[in-house]
Order: sequence, then structure tokens, then C-alpha cells
Amino acid sequence: MEPPFAALGVISGSSASEEVHQRYVGRRAVIRDSWLKQRSNFVVRFVLRCGELPLSHPVHTEADALCTGVSVRETRHRGPILALVAWLREAPRLYPSARFIAKADDDVYLHLGDLEHHLRAIPAAAAATAYYGYTGFFTLVQHGDDFFNFVGWSPQEGYAASAARRGVASRCASNASWSCAGPFPMVCGPFIALGRDAAAALVREPRLDGELDALSRLPRKHPFVVEDAWLGAALWRFVGRSLPINVFTLNTRWGHLYVDGDGFRVSPSTVIWHNRRKFAARVVLLHLYAQRDHLRCDVSWRQTRRPCCRSDRGMRPGDAAGWPWWTTDISGGCVDAAGAPVRRTDLRNMSNLRRLGIVDTLPGGLAGASDDEIGRWMRTKA
Repeated sequence: MEPPFAALGVISGSSASEEVHQRYVGRRAVIRDSWLKQRSNFVVRFVLRCGELPLSHPVHTEADALCTGVSVRETRHRGPILALVAWLREAPRLYPSARFIAKADDDVYLHLGDLEHHLRAIPAAAAATAYYGYTGFFTLVQHGDDFFNFVGWSPQEGYAASAARRGVASRCASNASWSCAGPFPMVCGPFIALGRDAAAALVREPRLDGELDALSRLPRKHPFVVEDAWLGAALWRFVGRSLPINVFTLNTRWGHLYVDGDGFRVSPSTVIWHNRRKFAARVVLLHLYAQRDHLRCDVSWRQTRRPCCRSDRGMRPGDAAGWPWWTTDISGGCVDAAGAPVRRTDLRNMSNLRRLGIVDTLPGGLAGASDDEIGRWMRTKA
């Protein structure tokens, strides 16, 4: 068997509460019964916070789970970040052949075959320090142990810089107790892939544990510190000067590859879809749709003339120099077999599900169910 090309950790939940635990069990079951069945050279583990759970807890019976020592009592302030760091530390040891260490949420659909295609297309010289996914920009604002937050998100660097200046310029420019870094690039959390050297450099960073400790001292009512923005900020501040990161961004012109919204309009070429509404059936439907009609777009990578993140646009220069920025070129414009441009389809529409033949392949005896019964199933949350 060929050793894994990439190791993917799906950050999921566990709890001493049976009700909460079963909710996360349901999400993992949906993934196992859908996109995890695809053929690819990813190894996939569910990364869980198991610290303080007894050995008799049923989470220990899940063979594909990685039970970390992160306390099950950790809150959203640090829990997902600690689980992510635990995965970045553990994955290279478990899978020494993996060229990429990836992270995903447990409320996503992924097309692993196409994601592997995207990562294999990255030039060899840049792969070890790659940072891949759908990108945006944020600015980090800090104040002692009582404020650690991100402001001014935008898919474009210039807009993010303007938004940050409007929001926090007076604090960071005139008060030494406040600090700002950015705008920095961050890959959005549904799916992130890091080259092996980039991941290793981050977890070796001496300042990392101090920051994780500081996050535990945030006030109880402090807003959640989201792990995708934190990861971008950590790479920007802790790694970027010694190891310039190669950012590989899914170009917004090809938004049908990455879909993140409350609706369910997807295309045959969708590779990352965020299940914002937590409707479990949508993951299953998208998997069935991809089995029948998936269209792979041949992705190649092109380095832009100018690196990302000019220091004169930010609140203050970060530790990072400009990072090489790569964007996607899609051969043939990503068209279907008839030469027509890829279009999105709303899979909430029962007529579309019947026209595409998806209703005939629904699980659990639903193939012969009424539209109302299928509709209720589609609205079941995980």
C-alpha cells in the first residue's frame, strides 16, 4: 500500500454529556458514510479532546479517532486551537511520509480526490512551506491578557487594511499597551493544508506555548478565538520571517470550487463545502451528487508578480516579510463535457434531485419516500 500523501485531521467534539457526545458522533457517522469513502491518498483521523474522559467512554472505541490529551472541559476560547496544535504535533510522527498536514471541520463536505490533485499540482520547491485553501485577510488586535481578537476581515488585502485602520487605528497608533499585526493572510477553516516544514516550524516555535497559556486567561465573556484566524496570525508572527510561507489560494473567480453559505447551491466541481446550517442530509446529498456528476477542474498554479502583504498597508509591520502568493489557473475554463461553463445547482430543490437521479439513490429506504418525508430528512441537523 502506498504511504499517505497527506494527513487530514478533522477537528471534532467529545463530551462527558451523553447528549452532546451523540451530536458529534452523528456528524462523524455522516462523514464516514459519505465523502470519507472516496478514493484518495489521504489518511483521515477525527481529532478529539479526550482529556479527563474515562477509558470506558465510548469515544475510545472509534478506531479512526485520535484522542488527544486536550481537556474535554476546554471552552471555545482555546479548545479547537489546542486540538489543532495537538494534531500538528502528532501527525508528522504518525505519518512521516505525509507531505501535507491538513485540517478540516466536522461540518464540511470535501472531495478528497480533487484536493489531492490540487496539492500534487503545487511546485515541489514550494510544497514544504505551502499554506493552501480559500484565503482572506485579518488584523490581530491584542491588549494584555484581556483582549485577543481579529478585526477587518476581507477577501482582499487592501480592503482588510482599510477596515482595520478604521476600527482600531487610534488604539494601536497611540497606546503602547495595545498591539496590532496585519493584515495577514489566513486560510478559512473548513479545509486548510500546510506543507510539512511550515507545520513543523510552527509547533517548534518557543513563543507558542506562552500564547496558548495567555488564551486561557481571557475573560469568560470574551469572544471566541477562531482557530483558522489564529493559525494565520501564528504563522504570520511566529514563522513568517524565518520561513516565508507560500500561500496557495483558491481564486475567487472560481468560487464554485469553495462554497460557504447558508444555501445549498453547488456545482459539479465543488471540492470544499461548509455545512453552515448543520443539516446532516446535505453532506450525504452532495456526496451522491458528486458520485453521479462530479467534474474535476484541472488546476495549475501561477505565482503572482508581487508577494502578499505590503507592510505599508498594515497597522504595523508584522514579523513576516512578503510571502509568495500563488493563484489558480484552470485549464479550459472548467467546462463540462459539452463545453458549457460550470453552473451551480440548488440541491434543496426536489425537482433538481429527481432530475439528477439523486432521489433514487437516497439511503435508508428514502428512495420511495414522499417529497414531504424527504424534506423532513433534509432538515435534520447533526
